[in-house]
Amino acid sequence: MVHSVTNRLNFLFSVTLSTLFTCCAILASTSYVKSLVSPCQPTGKIVSTQNLSPYTLWDPHPLLPTSRRHKHTVGIELNIQADFTQCMDWNTKQLFVYAVAEYETELYHRNEVTLWDTIVRNKKDAVFHVPRALEYRFQDIETGLVPGTNVTVRLKFHQMSHSGWTDMRYVADAETTFKMDPPK
Repeated sequence: MVHSVTNRLNFLFSVTLSTLFTCCAILASTSYVKSLVSPCQPTGKIVSTQNLSPYTLWDPHPLLPTSRRHKHTVGIELNIQADFTQCMDWNTKQLFVYAVAEYETELYHRNEVTLWDTIVRNKKDAVFHVPRALEYRFQDIETGLVPGTNVTVRLKFHQMSHSGWTDMRYVADAETTFKMDPPK
């Protein structure tokens, strides 16, 4: 029989999936066009950084050689102001905002350490001021930071959509540079 129950279920399933795919494709393409017409350009700044006293941390891990057990750890206090309301639209699920310290060493040319992060889920939380952001300690992957190393702290974010792609961007004005103090 041509119109059996399985044929009708297959038809309903195919129409449902086709409609869902078409809606997601329209949503993704309209958000792409919107990003071309008016791109998200949040405002913000890292007002001040306070380099707290660096100290040496003893890592008693048995597999590390004795020369690599001393780790230089630094707590960096940030003062962050930002406004991400321009990025919150109908296709934005959330924004992942984070402050990253970037520096170079002889062994690695690009080093990034996350110092602070937050998730923005709605427009009322998109404007924030964090006066004393000290969430994660700054610790180098090797034996420690060389005193006098230039460290640049930038405010970056991921705009996560309900449908479509996500990309990593940074806030253009939210950047500060300082030199690392020697450990005590």
